[in-house]
Amino acid sequence: QIDHIETVRNKLRKEWYPSVVQTVLDPPPDENLEELVAAKEHLFKAIGVLITRQLRGLVESTCSSLATFFESFSSIEEEEISQATAGKNEVKIMPAFHVKLVVSGNHIRIVPGLEELDSSLSNMLDHVVQASDGFPPPDPSLLPSYSPFSDKETASPDEETITIKQLRDDAESITSQLFENVDGSGIW
Repeated sequence: QIDHIETVRNKLRKEWYPSVVQTVLDPPPDENLEELVAAKEHLFKAIGVLITRQLRGLVESTCSSLATFFESFSSIEEEEISQATAGKNEVKIMPAFHVKLVVSGNHIRIVPGLEELDSSLSNMLDHVVQASDGFPPPDPSLLPSYSPFSDKETASPDEETITIKQLRDDAESITSQLFENVDGSGIW
């Protein structure tokens, strides 16, 4: 599960977030674009809030799905166990955890123990939350001059033609700079 969480985090950082930055670099045509540019400080705060809300929604959805998964496992009646071991196909038993009874001298214990299960679940939830942590709002000072939201003097539309490749490359570069400022590690 932890590997999957890291995969999702990397996908968010390498695909989703750069697409957010790319939208700021080259926004779709909008009759209110001039008003948005004039209020870019508020716009960038709103973008930061939206990013946070989307990530929070992802965490809540993941936790809810995990809870639903564990709630789907109820205690198994003894009769169902005997039917399943007898090969009755209509009885499906699927444990939520693989546990063993370990006999050591006069002691019997269940492995993993309750503390280990609790620790594993807590660790998984911590990773889910950490995967969504550290996503900064885009910074207008990092945007190139062709973006209408750049702090730099904006080039006129006739002066330069921006290719899709350049947009992607710029979005990845800006994303990398933003994440490096947040966690010092970069993402690439």
